[in-house]
Amino acid sequence: MRHSTIFSLLFLLISLSSCDVIADIFKAGFWVGIILVVVIVLIVLYIINKLRKP
Repeated sequence: MRHSTIFSLLFLLISLSSCDVIADIFKAGFWVGIILVVVIVLIVLYIINKLRKP
């Protein structure tokens, strides 16, 4: 289970180009971008928290 989660996260990070993501955020709007960044950070923190607990 841990390996599939790690591989999924790595795949998402590798497949998304940072410049494309930033450009799309600015196209969608400033507040939508802020909300999107907060949601992504919360998801990453949740995944890290789940991986830490045995």
